[in-house]
Amino acid sequence: MTSARLSLFVSALAAAFFAGCATTSEVAEQSLQNAHATYQAAQGDPQVRTFAPGELAQAGAILARADQLQREGRGDELVAHQSYLAVQAASTVRELALARAGQAELANAEAQRNKILLDARTREAEQARREAGQARAQADAAHNRDADIAKLQAELESVKAQHTNRGWVVTLPSSLLFDTADSTLKPGGRQDLDHIARVMREHPEATVAVEGYTDNQGSFAYNRMLSEQRAMAVKQALMQAGVDASRITARGYGEGYPIASNDNPEGRQLNRRVQLVVAPQERSSATGGSTAPPR
Repeated sequence: MTSARLSLFVSALAAAFFAGCATTSEVAEQSLQNAHATYQAAQGDPQVRTFAPGELAQAGAILARADQLQREGRGDELVAHQSYLAVQAASTVRELALARAGQAELANAEAQRNKILLDARTREAEQARREAGQARAQADAAHNRDADIAKLQAELESVKAQHTNRGWVVTLPSSLLFDTADSTLKPGGRQDLDHIARVMREHPEATVAVEGYTDNQGSFAYNRMLSEQRAMAVKQALMQAGVDASRITARGYGEGYPIASNDNPEGRQLNRRVQLVVAPQERSSATGGSTAPPR
């Protein structure tokens, strides 16, 4: 080989060598840039910061090692390999964070479902407790009401009250309460009324209907007026003794509804009367407050 040809061969070999070196350097630089881009994308992902912060730090350390190798000039192939490891680590971090986020979402959904079930069971238990409490309260109220009614009946029996479908009827002769043809209460007549008033005060659930009656002596209109005046006088006496007016009704029936014959003095005396019909409140409410005498 001539010296001219040898020189040309050496020049061509050197150019090829330097071209290969430049290509290798470009690949290493591109690999390192790709590793930085992949890491930055992972670093900017909120799921990665939440669910894989430790693994992100490890990927950062691998990338930092690639940067160090480049600065130290440790070889393009080594830099490219380390950059490849950094890319894989950053990509794995994002996949891991995505999987963990999905698991967290499922766990949260399960927790929400369990909470809904627990809340439903709690509401059901609370409803059951309320219903049981209401049932006990109703039973206690019914027991107390029955006890009050029994006590009321016992007290009314002490004044010789008669039990009817209208309630407990206390019959007071007009002669005990009023003078003849008069509607002013006698002082002695108030004693029996005071006893009835005490019973009414002790049993606020009870109502009383005051009914005045006469015999058939005199005109129908006069007897009706006199019986109404006497019924109102008894109502006023009960109110003065502490019974609320809303619990008392008063009405005069005159010579209507006799309980004995008006053909003789004894029968007429029985027909001249005032009746007090005492009934528990629920009976009065159920019948619309009606206490009309039997027909």
